Parts: sequence; structure tokens; C-alpha cells
Amino acid sequence: MRHLAYLMLTAVCFTACTSKPSIVNEYSVYNLGVERNSVAVQTTAIQSAINKVNEKGGGTLLIPFGEIISGTLELKPNVSIHINGNAVLKGSADLNDYRTLYKDKLTFIYGDQLNGISITGQGTIDGQGHLFWDEDFKA
Repeated sequence: MRHLAYLMLTAVCFTACTSKPSIVNEYSVYNLGVERNSVAVQTTAIQSAINKVNEKGGGTLLIPFGEIISGTLELKPNVSIHINGNAVLKGSADLNDYRTLYKDKLTFIYGDQLNGISITGQGTIDGQGHLFWDEDFKA
């Protein structure tokens, strides 16, 4: 399981391969069904928020504060995610919350044939890499 390396590569690819973010419409995740201050995994609510922004023609999905826990998220065209400095998008500690996609690897954030996306902000994406660490990577 080389999930940590894949997550890191995915993050680099999204940073390097995306176009300028759409900033016309901004939507807080908390106004689109994501619960504030919840310790529950909120994959369904976050994905629904991404889908709603996409259906509205695109915009920026804002994570203004707090820690939000999620499994696999699929990015959509013309939907950017902005994570404020005091916010954390955290991967679930339960591997069953992730989908297996690329070369049988569990995936946190992915997209296919996207344009008009970005992930920005001073906040944190904590992919819980230590949970995916494989014996193959240990020195």
C-alpha cells in the first residue's frame, strides 16, 4: 500500500494542473448541509455541496473554519475549494470511507477531465497519511 505517496502525488498534480479558480460565486459548506463541529464523517454532505455548486454553474466552496472529516471526494468542473487558515479538511481514519480508484489505491480527493478547479487557502488538508503507511516505506 503506497497510499501516502499517491495522496502526495495527487495533491501536487491538483496544485500544478488546475486552472485559475472561479471566484464569482462563493458558498460555505455550512450553508450546504455540512455540520459544524461534528466528529462524524461527512463525506455525503461534502460531496453533495460540491455537486450543488457544480449544478449552479460553478463557484468556490468555502471551508471557513473548523475540522471536517471526509472519505473520498470527487471534484467537479468549475468548482474550487477554498480552505481558510483556521480550517482543516481531514481524511477519515476508517479505510472503508475511501473508494479504490487508481491502480487499486484508496483515494481521498480525485477528479477526471476537470477544468476550472483549484484547491486554495491557508488551511490544512490532512490526508491521514500515517494510516496508509506501508511496511514497504519504512526504513
